[in-house]
Amino acid sequence: MLVGSKWVVIHSLNPKPIQVVQIFFQDISLTPAVALVLFVIACLSGYGYRRVWKAEGPRWQLWAYGLVAAGTLLTLGFVPMAVPG
Repeated sequence: MLVGSKWVVIHSLNPKPIQVVQIFFQDISLTPAVALVLFVIACLSGYGYRRVWKAEGPRWQLWAYGLVAAGTLLTLGFVPMAVPG
């Protein structure tokens, strides 16, 4: 259960007190410039993936482009962006 900025773990079978566990990377956020760079990298990687796929190129290049594109898009999707100001 999330309470404020801390995770609260409740043990229903064990009558111990409630334990509060800090999220290790709770202060990580992307600046707009970093988010833009990641988006451009994702677009270029997606273009490279499509180019290699259409040319029936080597599988290792498909994996390389695909993993870079997936990693950058997952980062953009799940890491919050810092609002300037």
